[in-house]
Amino acid sequence: MYKVQLTPWRKLRKSRAKCARVGCMQAHRAEGVIQLIITSGILPFMAEALQRNSSISAQGALFIAELAKADAAKKPCVDAGLVSALIPLLESSDQELLLHAGRAIGRICFDNNAQQEALVNRGVIPRLMGILQQYPENDPLVNVCLLALCNLADLDCAREALEDVTVGQALIRQLHRANDAERRHVILEILEALSENGELCGFQDL
Repeated sequence: MYKVQLTPWRKLRKSRAKCARVGCMQAHRAEGVIQLIITSGILPFMAEALQRNSSISAQGALFIAELAKADAAKKPCVDAGLVSALIPLLESSDQELLLHAGRAIGRICFDNNAQQEALVNRGVIPRLMGILQQYPENDPLVNVCLLALCNLADLDCAREALEDVTVGQALIRQLHRANDAERRHVILEILEALSENGELCGFQDL
């Protein structure tokens, strides 16, 4: 029986089609897992566990940070009280916990003005600046703080909060040590948002 020989191009197209089908199946499975987690009642339990600030807090914050990558999980996380449970963890001296808690909060509250304003009212901005100043060499943690500040900087209430902290020095210091274009872009966006209203506290001392 004559066997058709696939050209390299046809092989590539066939391989891509197979990868697309596999990717689609994996996406559906992931969505199913997320829905199971949401409906299982585990999220309020996680909020209670995080409020106790136990030895598993870092693992719990990591779990929430990964879950919150999915848009479908963001509102259930808010409804379960996870943001309120995560905010006090930003006072920790455990850098791993700070990293996971910061990522979780950022992902849950991304593109949600009401939650972002609530973060500002809970005093998150001074704490983010404190983390930047305490751990300026911890690049993953610095990135989390910078992204959070960038997302908050356009809010009127955030600009008022930023008047009370020396933002300029910390941001310019990070700008000088930034070794990639993305981080420089984020820092410049924050500085631009603040400079529009002349709210670069400490900038005059640089």
